[in-house]
Amino acid sequence: MPFSNETDADKRLEILAKEAKNNFTLAWNGSEASLRNYKAVGEALIEAKTLRPNGYLKWAKAHLDIGKQWCANLVFLALNWLDYEQARSWAEAEGQPLGRKEFGVDGAVALIKKYRKSMDPAAHDSGDAPKRETKVSKLEAEVESLKQQLAGVMAQNALLMARIAGAVPKNPEPLDERTKDRARKESMLWRAGTTQGESAAAEERLRTMAQNRHWEFEAFLRECRIERPVNWTVAKAA
Repeated sequence: MPFSNETDADKRLEILAKEAKNNFTLAWNGSEASLRNYKAVGEALIEAKTLRPNGYLKWAKAHLDIGKQWCANLVFLALNWLDYEQARSWAEAEGQPLGRKEFGVDGAVALIKKYRKSMDPAAHDSGDAPKRETKVSKLEAEVESLKQQLAGVMAQNALLMARIAGAVPKNPEPLDERTKDRARKESMLWRAGTTQGESAAAEERLRTMAQNRHWEFEAFLRECRIERPVNWTVAKAA
């Protein structure tokens, strides 16, 4: 939720720190329950990043005594929890027994990456040299970023054309709390994405959520109580 001043943000950060410390205390026995506690810490870090976009790593170090890599893994786990659950099902179907390490953060992150690699046929092609693979990976990342930006532009254009044609429905679907909560989580990356592509992709997902439920984008944001990015203007909603 948006905060009107620094005092409110500081109070929220204090609450996040207490909740994260409590989840760290509970996450000790290498089980699915403990991994969910780590996921909750990752979600707290995501919210802290929106409140302190230029200093959340210092906040994490000062209040939770965790560094940059630990933060990155926890945030990765929180953002990719559905992939983790799919990765577990995939591993079990492949006859790969899961041990205690898969219920730790590092093990869970490794399992997600292994699962994603198995889903990408190109990842099994070992004929290229390492240098060429690195170059190809960079090019693919650039292409993906451009695709995300283009998708965002196309989504905006489609909505504008629908408005011009009078095709936007006048009776939007009711939004339940689960949908609103999902939208607010996406908005965290929209406002504080580490890259332009990450922010654009989050905005695209929000626009898709609004369109699928027959909401205009601005009205959808207001209904979900989502604060717009600092550099976002009404013109961009078109």
